[in-house]
Amino acid sequence: MRVFLRFFWGMLRYNNEVFVLLMNTIIASFSILSTLSLISSEYSAKLVAIAEESV
Repeated sequence: MRVFLRFFWGMLRYNNEVFVLLMNTIIASFSILSTLSLISSEYSAKLVAIAEESV
């Protein structure tokens, strides 16, 4: 963990543009993943409702 933090500070100090790009990519991928999981959970809830109606 300490090595990771040291690497993080090195990135922040020397390559600010690269660091910002990396952080934006990580944030974007997290938001895409959360949106996909939300969509899939809504879809599975609809599938469960349809299955309960058909019984």
